[in-house]
Amino acid sequence: MNQLNYKKIPPLSLDEKINFFMEFYSYIKSSIPMTTCLTKIANSSQSRTVRQTASSILQLLDRKENFSTAILKFENTIGGAYCNLLATGSETGELPKITLDILNTLKKQRTTKRNIIKAGIYPAILLFLVFVFSMILILLIVPKVTTQAELMTDNLPLALKILKFINKCITHGWFIIIIALFILLPQIIKFFKTVWQKEYIIKLPVIGNVVKTYNISLFLKLFAMAYCAGIPAISAYLLASKSVSNNYIKNELLLCSPILEKQSISKTFEASGIFTPQIISNVEAGEMSGNIDEILKEISNDMDEHLDTVLSSALQALEPVLIIIAAIFILIFGYIIMGPANPFNYI
Repeated sequence: MNQLNYKKIPPLSLDEKINFFMEFYSYIKSSIPMTTCLTKIANSSQSRTVRQTASSILQLLDRKENFSTAILKFENTIGGAYCNLLATGSETGELPKITLDILNTLKKQRTTKRNIIKAGIYPAILLFLVFVFSMILILLIVPKVTTQAELMTDNLPLALKILKFINKCITHGWFIIIIALFILLPQIIKFFKTVWQKEYIIKLPVIGNVVKTYNISLFLKLFAMAYCAGIPAISAYLLASKSVSNNYIKNELLLCSPILEKQSISKTFEASGIFTPQIISNVEAGEMSGNIDEILKEISNDMDEHLDTVLSSALQALEPVLIIIAAIFILIFGYIIMGPANPFNYI
């Protein structure tokens, strides 16, 4: 297999990564030979991409290439941080331990994403109900109200004219609206993915705290894993920084990476402006005591717990806001619809 072929393998999704590392760990911990392990994954995995990945690594090994060298060629597929961790684990003899750490990290990411989705279910249901209610008003109630209002006057209120126009657009152009939605939906999804990576999302009152905490938690987890595995601090820092999903936080972290070449980890964290004073203080204490490995692990675990708390708080904060928005929306619609029934509007 040439270099071009394995570079064409698409990136594994989060679930595919979990499945790959789960199978990989189950064989590695049992001291099964690497070639046998990859052969089983290539033959048994339900994911085509996982099978391609395992088969490609296996072919490189068949060419007498070391696993630690071969795995680094799949950074675009598996992820740079994870490939470097696997390479380090292979060289130090701690591959099963590092594989398990990666697997636990990926599972935590999946749990976090599922919690974010759960947190968004209530707002999504509320918005859906508002949409359904609006369609019922526009398609069923507005025609009747406008008919009665037109019998009373030739000059309809502006709000009712707008609703009548919307009714005609939906009634006569519903197929165009559906086609437009199919065309625009991928662009809307792409837009929200882009927004997730911007600086201003960090500054939003509720959502910003979730995004920032999630990215910091991921960075600290990967940095702790890489550093404790024996990867030099600057390399571990760069690997963890590049794995962050928010571009603003990623760039801020990368801009401070040269500081780590001359100063301590705590000074680098402080210069980034991303981390809380408590995190910086804990890292500094770990450096002074010579127990930085354990401190980094404790901080990453604490951030996982803090992230769960932030998600729960965000949901509690969003509920009353969404209820108020829905109530205002219904009141406005009620006023527009019931306004024409008020005879004083036509005096």
